Amino acid sequence: MSKETIVQISMDADLKEQVEELYRSMGTSFAEAVRIFAKQSIEENAMPFTIRAPKRNHVTLGYHISADYPDEEMTTLTAQVDEHDKAIFTTICDSIGITTSDAVNMFVKAVIREHKIPFEIKGD
Repeated sequence: MSKETIVQISMDADLKEQVEELYRSMGTSFAEAVRIFAKQSIEENAMPFTIRAPKRNHVTLGYHISADYPDEEMTTLTAQVDEHDKAIFTTICDSIGITTSDAVNMFVKAVIREHKIPFEIKGD
């Protein structure tokens, strides 16, 4: 059995509420969506969706989320992820120049924007 590890990220409190409500309405949890996101990132060896600039009038450079929304209150989300998957996910994020927190925030924004998980989920 794989060891699990805890991942903590900071995000806007309202964003966290919106995404948790969205996933509850889909019959799952945000934590499970994060685990799916990590596994899909490993499967594709990349971000599992296309990153686009938000439709807001914010100027963004490299999608550093904390810089995009400096006035918004952030909250912490905790999700359990397989330790090996976390290490690979962190390596992938590092290789493309973003933090794991930024990657998860991008995933959350994509889910909210598209009102669905932004990639196809396949069985093993």
